[in-house]
Amino acid sequence: MKINDNSHRRLTHLAVVALLSLLVGFPALAERPRQRGLRSVRTAPVARQAVTPAAAATPAPAPTPTEVGAITGLVVTDVDPSTILREDGRYAGPKPFLGPFDAHDTLNVYVVAALDQARLGDEPFDQLTVFHLPDGSVYESRITPVDPQGSPGQTVERAELAPNPVRVSLVAPLAPLAANLPSAAGLDAAGDQVFTNVILPVSGTWITKHNLYGTWTAEVSLVRNGEVFATAQTSFELGNF
Repeated sequence: MKINDNSHRRLTHLAVVALLSLLVGFPALAERPRQRGLRSVRTAPVARQAVTPAAAATPAPAPTPTEVGAITGLVVTDVDPSTILREDGRYAGPKPFLGPFDAHDTLNVYVVAALDQARLGDEPFDQLTVFHLPDGSVYESRITPVDPQGSPGQTVERAELAPNPVRVSLVAPLAPLAANLPSAAGLDAAGDQVFTNVILPVSGTWITKHNLYGTWTAEVSLVRNGEVFATAQTSFELGNF
């Protein structure tokens, strides 16, 4: 079969184009298998750890006072304990009353704190007595210096309490007092027991002038070297009966 020159040129041109197309397209074609061979690696999600705040530090337990149990009893009576204590051990006055107290007929009440002398020790201390009104607010707060080994008439310079020397309160044996208080007082005079007492004026004071009647609370704390080493509280009734 005879092919003319025009046909020959056309065939040659097509062959060259095809060859160039093959040469140009080969790299791209060569890359595709590798692209297909790449696997998409899906990483598992990282589990989030719950972020929790640091645990609050547990406070250290309060130190246990060496004088635990120094206050063995607390009562309120309308008779001055000093009048009960006599050298002969006899008391002929009115029978002490534990309440309820008629505020208009009661001149004073006395907070008697029974103390275990062995646990109390011989060193001076302060007695903090707080009187709470029936609504819980503080009516009066009083600090009394106490010296278990003190002597009558002893005073101490305490500028934070008063500009003049402050009289030091002493302790007294509990047994004679407990023997004359009603059994309801529940004071145990066994052992080496002593007591202190703090007075609260009642009749003719703000209590009767402003009708501060109801259930009161007397709280007693013993403080030595700035630290409370014993505390107790009791309630008593003041009214207009």
